[in-house]
Amino acid sequence: MSLAWTGHGRLLRGELSVRNVGAVRVRLSGKPQLIPLGLDGSELPVPCINTLEFRPPSYVDLDPGETAISNVNWGGHWDGANPSGRFVVKWRGGSSQVTASGPRHPIGSVQATNIMAGWFQRAAQPGVAISGPEWSAQPE
Repeated sequence: MSLAWTGHGRLLRGELSVRNVGAVRVRLSGKPQLIPLGLDGSELPVPCINTLEFRPPSYVDLDPGETAISNVNWGGHWDGANPSGRFVVKWRGGSSQVTASGPRHPIGSVQATNIMAGWFQRAAQPGVAISGPEWSAQPE
């Protein structure tokens, strides 16, 4: 698992990447929840907002060696305890800790601060061609 942040104006944009290192297919359901940890290891009070838009399917299946990503954002002005750069990442059925690369918190001037996470989606696999149905325009 990896988490990489980059600064974009007043917010951080990032990518959470999860790789199946096991020997069997796994399913990641829903959207992840990210909780930043302070220097002392305590959870910092930053809400992780998961919007309720419907997306079928609401999961991604990963074969061994495959990777899924979730686009994440952290906006607002952080004036709380110093973040350590470590996060607890929760998903349906599991959790893990990850140390992020990049900035440790947003530097925006807006007082509200929250993290938003998108749906897990399969990442393009190096050396694997992905194809779909071929479409052609037909006159009516």
